[in-house]
Amino acid sequence: MPAPHESPPEPEVHLGGESTPLMPPQPPFPPEPEVHPGGGATPLTLPEPPFPPTPPLAVVFWVVGAIEILAGFVLCAELWPGDPEKGYTWRTVAYTPALTWLATGVISGYLSWALALGLTYLKGIYLNTSPRTIPQARATGGDAVDLREET
Repeated sequence: MPAPHESPPEPEVHLGGESTPLMPPQPPFPPEPEVHPGGGATPLTLPEPPFPPTPPLAVVFWVVGAIEILAGFVLCAELWPGDPEKGYTWRTVAYTPALTWLATGVISGYLSWALALGLTYLKGIYLNTSPRTIPQARATGGDAVDLREET
């Protein structure tokens, strides 16, 4: 039995003669905030803006995708067959229009979101591979370097 202040040993899994821990090692605890001699905590630093920045057309695709998914749910609810008369049941065909609109809305919404992500990645590729011109260097706060050849 381990002492009260010790943690129990981790269980091990034996596969083909190898022993591997059952659980991966846990990350260390987050660092403690620094406290200055005056008694105040470390000043707040704002996160950097995301890179690559989202293009305006990608924002349009995000919004359109959300509207398409919402419209799919609304049309599914509107076309869902009501309660059948007493003694009757609905055939499977009665649910086909509602489920078709639900699937169409969800699929087209996710495709719009995929296009938005693709545009964002393409903008990141463009910004990472284009030569840094003077306006770009000023916008990013870097040194002004123009790598274009003069013709």
